[in-house]
Amino acid sequence: FHALIQERRTYIPQGWTKFYEFTPADLRSAADLLAPAGGSGRSPDLDTVHGLLGTSVYGGRLETAADRRVLEAYMRIYFTADLLAGRGMHAKLGGTLPLPQSASHADYVRAITSLPAQDSPQLFGLSLNADRAVATRTAMHVASSLRTLSTPAEAAAHFDRERWAAELSPLLNLWQKMLRSHELLKLADEGAARQPNGRLDTPVNRFVALELEKASRLVYAVDAVLGSIARVVRGAELLTGAVQKDGATLLASEVPAAWSDLWEGPGEPGQWIRAAVHRVAGLAGWWSRVEQGALLQSPLKLGELLNPGNLLNALRQQTARAAGCSIDALRLICALDRSHVSKTPTEPVQVDALVLQGAVMSPNGLVEAPPDAPLAHPMPPLFVAWIPGDIPDPYPRDRSVGLPVYLDIEREKMLAELRIPCTGTESAWVLAGAALFVSVD
Repeated sequence: FHALIQERRTYIPQGWTKFYEFTPADLRSAADLLAPAGGSGRSPDLDTVHGLLGTSVYGGRLETAADRRVLEAYMRIYFTADLLAGRGMHAKLGGTLPLPQSASHADYVRAITSLPAQDSPQLFGLSLNADRAVATRTAMHVASSLRTLSTPAEAAAHFDRERWAAELSPLLNLWQKMLRSHELLKLADEGAARQPNGRLDTPVNRFVALELEKASRLVYAVDAVLGSIARVVRGAELLTGAVQKDGATLLASEVPAAWSDLWEGPGEPGQWIRAAVHRVAGLAGWWSRVEQGALLQSPLKLGELLNPGNLLNALRQQTARAAGCSIDALRLICALDRSHVSKTPTEPVQVDALVLQGAVMSPNGLVEAPPDAPLAHPMPPLFVAWIPGDIPDPYPRDRSVGLPVYLDIEREKMLAELRIPCTGTESAWVLAGAALFVSVD
């Protein structure tokens, strides 16, 4: 068990969302706690075993709810009354390796030597294409490291007009192209003054207005930094400490603090600009629907927002007002068919363009992803709503799984949990690392 949770770290962030220091001291503590629990003819206290392992020995290191669910799923599989009493004759590690049921050292050596030289995702309960996610993540880190190494620190710290012109021109040209094609400055000027009034003054519409204001500040911040650098490169403006700092940051393929303080997007400047412009342009469309009074009646793409989690909170507040209850009394549900969420205080909202990893969506629910499957699959439209506690979920709990919804594929920020229909057991999908993402950029 200890080796299982240790080696699962190979598949970060699909295995664990971050690297946890599981140490030999944890193994010793767990062994000391479990020794009195087993034994012939004794009934182990599973609540105590699960509680100590899940909250103290291993669970005490975990920082997210999703990782705690993984640990709990493992404990439900490998710490049962039969296994602890030596009666788990049919138990298999990862569904493939029979677990020894004796205290013989030789039995365990034979089991270990029967393992393949290279770990399979199936051994950890992960989706069969999890290796592709590891390879992609590794390639991204290597590319990032190479970009960093290609920019010596001493070179970035000194101003070289020719070098700045050669290396920053692609970024400057990209921004000028974006300014012209999307009329960004015009959108920024208009967005800064948007405010809902009268019947349009709702929590969701106010959220959109705040997003527009933030988008406007983003445009101004990017234009100010890149405009100053462009003028310095042309010799039309003197170099200042702030401009040199921003230029050195961009030369190192990092996002200036003036941008990241407003919005934490991708780490590479070109990708950050494209992602930010995508959201600025998308928010203009959101406001157009606000003015028409048709925002929540049209499909919504959370990837067009700077802070999609705040939309869910605004929608919750708006639903609480309609239902005449506290926001704490509401819970978030979703369905693949609008008719399954008809008994709600407000009309369900259609959310498009979510992305699924660790599984494939079928007409019967989640199914296992084959080894050659893409890393991410587009989800069909989901109909989302907040409901009071007395309204039943659209799907029975024994035929559905609560999937975490993350901001992006790095799984650093979880926005919500949505219950999706599935085949098999919920524990299997938790171990598979199945999750939904707002964006993969």
